[in-house]
Amino acid sequence: MVSVQVTVTDVNDNRALFTASSYHFSVSEGLREGDVVAQLTATDLDYGINGLVQYSLDSPPPNLPFSLDAYTGQFTVSGELDYESNAQYRLRARAYNKVNCGFYHVTEVVISLVDENITLLSFL
Repeated sequence: MVSVQVTVTDVNDNRALFTASSYHFSVSEGLREGDVVAQLTATDLDYGINGLVQYSLDSPPPNLPFSLDAYTGQFTVSGELDYESNAQYRLRARAYNKVNCGFYHVTEVVISLVDENITLLSFL
């Protein structure tokens, strides 16, 4: 009797996919630097290192007051939020697997600021 051991390894044949076709978040302009404002989620059906997902932004605008963590998909405040200067940010996020950046998925992310500096007028 001959014993044969077969090891099957994963082929990197799946791309990372976002769990939503687009993401829409409303956040207070009163948030401070470091506060978490949003979470993106993507999965990759490959196994092991081939299934590790990373995140990035496609052509982010200059002075974007948010940062996207490449490993967790969390958006955090990284600058001053001001509704009067910019009430909404439309971004394109990319999820890709760590081994082959050519296997990626893109989704739209919209972050809308909620105005906290509302001045009520009073009439005498």
